[in-house]
Amino acid sequence: MMNNRYAESITAEEIREYDLAWFTGRIVVVDNEAKFRKIIPELAGRKILGFDTETRP
Repeated sequence: MMNNRYAESITAEEIREYDLAWFTGRIVVVDNEAKFRKIIPELAGRKILGFDTETRP
């Protein structure tokens, strides 16, 4: 099922078609409200964001 323009799932075969890549940008650990408030202006200017919440899918 499609949600907007992003697929909700991807098959193993589709994954194998992609080239390997590594994230080379900056990683920011936001573990309290003060850090969250400080980073918001920088996040607001980004086109793509990634979140690792350390939770089970």
